[in-house]
Amino acid sequence: MKVHIFLILRFLRLKSGFLLSVLALLSVLGIFLGVTALILVTGVISGFHSEIKSRILSLTPHILIQRFGDEGIEDTKAIVDKLRMINGIENVIEYRITKTLFKNKDFVDGGVIRGLPEENFPLKERLKKSILEGKYMESDNSILLGEYLAYRLRAEVGDSILIVIPLEDKFSPMFFPVKTEKFIVAGIFDLGYYEYNASFAFIPMRKFKRLLKGPNRLLEVVLKEPYNADIIKKKIDGILKYPFYSLTWTEMNKSLFSALKLEKLALFLILSILIFVASFMIMGNLFVLMAKKTREIGILMCLGFQKNDVFKIFLMEGLLLGTVGIFSGILIGSFLGFIAGKFKLIKLPPDVYFIDYLPISLNLKDIFLILLSSFLIVIFSSTIPAIRASRILPRDALRYE
Repeated sequence: MKVHIFLILRFLRLKSGFLLSVLALLSVLGIFLGVTALILVTGVISGFHSEIKSRILSLTPHILIQRFGDEGIEDTKAIVDKLRMINGIENVIEYRITKTLFKNKDFVDGGVIRGLPEENFPLKERLKKSILEGKYMESDNSILLGEYLAYRLRAEVGDSILIVIPLEDKFSPMFFPVKTEKFIVAGIFDLGYYEYNASFAFIPMRKFKRLLKGPNRLLEVVLKEPYNADIIKKKIDGILKYPFYSLTWTEMNKSLFSALKLEKLALFLILSILIFVASFMIMGNLFVLMAKKTREIGILMCLGFQKNDVFKIFLMEGLLLGTVGIFSGILIGSFLGFIAGKFKLIKLPPDVYFIDYLPISLNLKDIFLILLSSFLIVIFSSTIPAIRASRILPRDALRYE
């Protein structure tokens, strides 16, 4: 093995030829750039996916229960008692939400108003921490506005906001009844999620019930472990038969998660092709090396080297070049990703994306997958010239010597 390593290092020396040295450098550089790009892009997609998931989990109900036909749930207490017996469910609370118009002076905008129960749950806890101005609502006539909604209404803390709610159950072609109510802006929040900041407002649940009377149409299930939502859903469906049905937070955002997963796979394949193309430089380097060292290969085989030994030398040389490029790409890519993610260097427009900066998250699973796929590509590119070199016959190599 020491002889193999000696020969590999000797073939890589600058004295072996300018062309070989340049090809070796380009081989390493190509693999390095491909792996670095793959690390960064995979980290961006993983970070974006994780950030979106964490924000959705803190804002979206883990599981929503409703009736077919959008009818109200009459016996709410009996259903809540049944659900609380399921292991993994932390709480079951009312979920009341409706579309409305907001009016402040001469400014009008549409949005959604939601009632907040007195119980603690993920959204309420996060809402308390995300108040930019003012404070969490204390009276029944208090309202919390998202920062972009407040900006469009030109509303400030202490302003009186008029909300206009259509009464859907009394709607007719000739008559469109609405209900109006005034609220005092207690606070303005930033939940870090554009859709909520731009269209949501919150009022106390007891005020919501007085404003819109009637049976509740939805129940929110708060889980101890949100990622077990699919398992808990099956248990809920086993207890609550037709006409009830449930939706998990993944089902409510299925199109978004599917798009992110497909995007990550597509980018991984595209950048893997980039590494594959870069690996052809290794193949070219080995073919040039074989052509220039044909005489030396013939001499080595006359001295007792077997075809297997020649194959190992060329394969190990290709792997050496690939290894330098792969590990340097992983190190530099991971470092750049860590710096960009730590200091939030890349900003995003929140009205286009769900978040205002580009998160980068590197996990061992993705790094291992990149490492494995890169090595497989390098092995494939090194095997072909190695096989060709091992088939050189001494008589052909030394025919003209």
